[in-house]
Order: sequence, then C-alpha cells, then structure tokens
Amino acid sequence: MRGIKGLWYDTSKLDANKGITFRGYTIPDLAEKLPHAKGGQEALPEGAIWLLYGDSIPTKAEFNDLSDDLKERSAINEETMTFIKRLPKNLHPLT
Repeated sequence: MRGIKGLWYDTSKLDANKGITFRGYTIPDLAEKLPHAKGGQEALPEGAIWLLYGDSIPTKAEFNDLSDDLKERSAINEETMTFIKRLPKNLHPLT
C-alpha cells in the first residue's frame, strides 16, 4: 500500500466570538505584539510573514534577518526591467 503524502497546516481559524486568529493570535494581539516601525502604529508585514511560515512571534534579530533577506531578494535585474517597460501600457495586470 502506498503512503499518502500530505501537508498539515494550522495557520488561521475563524471563530464567531474571537474573529480571525493566526497561529492562535487574534488580529488585535498581532497588532500589539508584532514588530512596528520606529514610531509606527501598525505592525510590519515581515512579522506576520515570520509568524505564518513559522509558529512564533519573531524576535528582533529574527525580524531583522528576514527583513534584510527580503530586501536582498527584491532587486530586479535590468533584463527584467527592460521587459516590463516594453509591455503595452494598456496590458491587463492578469495577462
């Protein structure tokens, strides 16, 4: 008999009383506990990414490492930029 390959995930739940929870945290919990920009009011998305890929609120070091990694990966090479700039201005975004 062959084994069944699968993936277990438990990232979010919807409860009539609590609302939406992610990894057991409510949205107000996350707004408070996830890292904020200096002087900022809202949680930064990198913190939510860390939580959804892992299972914990990131430490400052973990948050900074992920943020730096995402910045490094965000560079677009010149060939790709040339391609994008040559696309028709009226091209639908989902094309």
